[in-house]
Amino acid sequence: MDFTLLPFRDRREDIPLLVSHFLEVYNKRYNKKIRAFDKASMNIFISYSWPGNVRELSNTVNQAFLLNDGEIISLRGFKKNVLHEKNDLNVFRDFSSVKSLKEKIGEIKEHYEKMIIKEYLNKNSNNKSKTARELAVTRKTLSQKISKYGL
Repeated sequence: MDFTLLPFRDRREDIPLLVSHFLEVYNKRYNKKIRAFDKASMNIFISYSWPGNVRELSNTVNQAFLLNDGEIISLRGFKKNVLHEKNDLNVFRDFSSVKSLKEKIGEIKEHYEKMIIKEYLNKNSNNKSKTARELAVTRKTLSQKISKYGL
């Protein structure tokens, strides 16, 4: 018996159910009583493509959960990439706050470094050793960058 499981991005109706599940998990883990996400937050969840699949959703809910003080989670608890996925190129176009060329180039480098690491982690099912080998960095360096970028 064969069956095909659609990619997460094609199963958007699963997102509210999974978010609800993660709320239960993190309420128990952190001994909190968060009831829900506000409507704007849920709309972001549903519209986002979730390239990291369910694991990325779980991590994003966790981060928003940890940053939340009330019973309802609002937009302020979200990672920037969720809020600005469609405006991803703004890192290259927004020069209003540039203090130096070196700073802007560092910003762009970090942006691409994060994207590359994320892509390789997804490709390798989050196997850090294999990802480190393919990216020609030590596992320790990869772990530090994963931590730095919240991947």
